[in-house]
Amino acid sequence: MENGYFDDVPVDKIKDCQAKMEEFLTTRKEAVMAKVLQEKALTDEVTSDLKSAIEDFKSSYSA
Repeated sequence: MENGYFDDVPVDKIKDCQAKMEEFLTTRKEAVMAKVLQEKALTDEVTSDLKSAIEDFKSSYSA
């Protein structure tokens, strides 16, 4: 939840947003999560994949 990606989410909605983001990553972005677990580091590729996943999530999430 760093890097400003979620600055527009109201404070009282942060826990909901976090839970939905985790669900989104584990159900719709399994490959990204697998890469995170495999690499165990924020490589440029992992960071790029996560940024893309966050953008996908944010386009469908409404606080």
